[in-house]
Amino acid sequence: MLAHSTYNRNLDNRKSLGVQFSYLWDLSLDTLSTSKEISKKYVGISIYGIDMGDGFLNGDHTARKRLPAMGFATGGMIITGIQRKLQGVLGQSSLGLQFGFGPMLVSKYYDAVKNPANQAIGSRLNFGSQLKLQFTHLLSTHSAIGIGAEMFHISNTNFQKPNVGLNYLQGNFSFIHLFHGKDAMKKNVRQSFSKKTAIARYQLSSRAAFRKFRMDYPVNYAVLVLEADYGFQKKYLAAKEHELMYKVPAIEWRAGLNYFYEMPRSVQTTDGKTLSLEARSELGLYGRALFRMGWVDIFVDLGYYLIPPKTDRIDLLQKNKYIYNAIGSQYRLAKNLFLIHRMKAHFQIADYLEMGLVYRL
Repeated sequence: MLAHSTYNRNLDNRKSLGVQFSYLWDLSLDTLSTSKEISKKYVGISIYGIDMGDGFLNGDHTARKRLPAMGFATGGMIITGIQRKLQGVLGQSSLGLQFGFGPMLVSKYYDAVKNPANQAIGSRLNFGSQLKLQFTHLLSTHSAIGIGAEMFHISNTNFQKPNVGLNYLQGNFSFIHLFHGKDAMKKNVRQSFSKKTAIARYQLSSRAAFRKFRMDYPVNYAVLVLEADYGFQKKYLAAKEHELMYKVPAIEWRAGLNYFYEMPRSVQTTDGKTLSLEARSELGLYGRALFRMGWVDIFVDLGYYLIPPKTDRIDLLQKNKYIYNAIGSQYRLAKNLFLIHRMKAHFQIADYLEMGLVYRL
């Protein structure tokens, strides 16, 4: 376990133990045991719990009492992944890469009055992100085992201060139960829904975020994000049973503009002092690699500010002035309408979580 911030470096190398339960849908419409394809894609939901370094892995009861208690974390996330068979090596085995992102609650967190000693987590509500590499071996038509390694991150995305958080590099062992026997009608419905994915040249998005300015300046404000981008893929049309369908590539490349508008806000403190923030605007040029997982897509962004954030934000948040990056996912509500969330950051320093809608023209 590694600290997310310079404020809690004393928590480095604490050992944590957790458990995770996941339910996955195979987007390739086949199971591990029957699929003839080399690779498959899946999406699912996951719930998890982590002792955050308070458990027996950190010594006996006496030793643990000398450590600052960090509480227990529970949460849930949407996960997507891709699994590839290891043909010619181990016929019943596969290697998979999985990404997850979602909210989590923490039982004990920093509070300036009630709990100033806990420097691990800055707020009750947090967000976790996970990247897992897992080797899976099929035991029977209904069971498999897996072993892997993963990176896991917890922080509150700057909607509250301090935004400290933790990073985990951990191993995992899993038992997998495979559900079979889905009827053909359900498969056909899922297949027809997945084929509605259209390649669009132009795309528009409107999103909102919420953040705290800084720890010593208790003003929270909203951020509105407008986005317009262009896709470089060509439209491929194929005729099948007198119907034209799109042939969709696995990776989509896009480039566009982000406009960030930080709304003005004023707060009156208990001593009668008024703290205010003026409206601010930022403009960024970005590129996106979008990986299609069926009705869920995940993406990574790399951006460059044409109009950068104000200096006070950059210095206090340890940001690079011109470069920003993001990771996120989008969920298809209709053929050209998506629900999107995106975690914006400056390298490893989180900025805020954006939520909104995407419409493809």
